[in-house]
Amino acid sequence: MGISFQVTFDGADLARLSKFWAEVLHYKELDPPSGFASWSEFLRAQGIPEEEWNDRSAIVDPEGIWFTYLFPESIRS
Repeated sequence: MGISFQVTFDGADLARLSKFWAEVLHYKELDPPSGFASWSEFLRAQGIPEEEWNDRSAIVDPEGIWFTYLFPESIRS
């Protein structure tokens, strides 16, 4: 049995940050949930305002072997 592991990043432009790391690591953006052709379609169906679509991102190993990297909405006080 494998070990579950996750890395989380924080930044001002999460879409740009996740695209950078996806390229460096040869990863891909996490696929949208089943039944949705794109993340835009899913987010629209969930009623998420378009200005919040860049608040988080995730990249995964296309072979499903290595870690998942999360880029969540920044937590600022």
